Amino acid sequence: MTSSSKKLAMILDPVEHIDARKDTGFALALAAQARGWQVYCTEIDRLCWQQGDVRAALQQVQLNDPLSVKTPDHAHPSFVLEEQRWMSLDEFDAVLMRKDPPVDSRFLYATHLLAAVRQAKVINNPTALQTCNEKLSLFLFEDWAPPTLVSNRYDSIRNFVDDIGRCVVKPLDRMGGQNIFVLDADDPNCNVIIETMINQSHHQNDFVMVQKFLPAIAEQGDARIMLVAGEVVPFAIVRHSPDGDHRANMVFGGQVDIRPLTKNEIKRNQIIAKRLYEQGCWFVGVDWIGDHLTEINITAPTDNRYLKQQVDTDPAEQLIIAIEQHLS
Repeated sequence: MTSSSKKLAMILDPVEHIDARKDTGFALALAAQARGWQVYCTEIDRLCWQQGDVRAALQQVQLNDPLSVKTPDHAHPSFVLEEQRWMSLDEFDAVLMRKDPPVDSRFLYATHLLAAVRQAKVINNPTALQTCNEKLSLFLFEDWAPPTLVSNRYDSIRNFVDDIGRCVVKPLDRMGGQNIFVLDADDPNCNVIIETMINQSHHQNDFVMVQKFLPAIAEQGDARIMLVAGEVVPFAIVRHSPDGDHRANMVFGGQVDIRPLTKNEIKRNQIIAKRLYEQGCWFVGVDWIGDHLTEINITAPTDNRYLKQQVDTDPAEQLIIAIEQHLS
């Protein structure tokens, strides 16, 4: 089978909400197109299962990279979509699940449908997407984690903050720095922040993650390291918080620089890469602050386009090549 005959289905957020200058899902589609794949896109609300066949309403797409054209965006739209049609996902060689969090019931039900795909290679593995939570996958590598508590009890969280000192609290199902707060035991807002975080669903106590605040983020930043098909991309995407904010995420104005990994960083991240790849996680973003592992992003890791722009390393292309090698 030649690469020109390969077909890729991508499950994305609505394309009108995608910033093609930054989005890693777009970069993956672009890399596949550059290697001769036919690329189609759909959304999780367009999936269905009927009589053993997982189907989706898909649109073939032609992509234009806004970073490579010098004319205004409207002259070269990032997504040129053809007419929508229903197709079996087993008509494709590969399916990439790139729906951003929240990892809610819709997301999880979609992974159950994708687990029923029989022939196409689904990445990341749908079962792994169900079991490897963005935050809770940290349990697999707890020796590298900062002091951490996962709980839905106010008293447990309050006692942890009193014992540990300054902490960060975050929901288990979000991304991009959403709903992340710093907790200080002597802050008069500490109690209400805890109450708000564990009562976001309004009908039951929500589990949250509480971690010791790591001052190293101020100087060293938050380092995103990409793992592709069991291998470590040898650069860190270092995100620095803007003035007056504890979050280093780009959506909140964080700044990025790229640096090569040390031998020790490559060694320890290779341990993570190998274990997750064995579970079917081909495309992963691992976050470090200093020597502490803070998150493992499996659903839709981002920020990869900075590597392509600054050091001409493209994890998206590496993934497509790895898929081709798997299919050959």
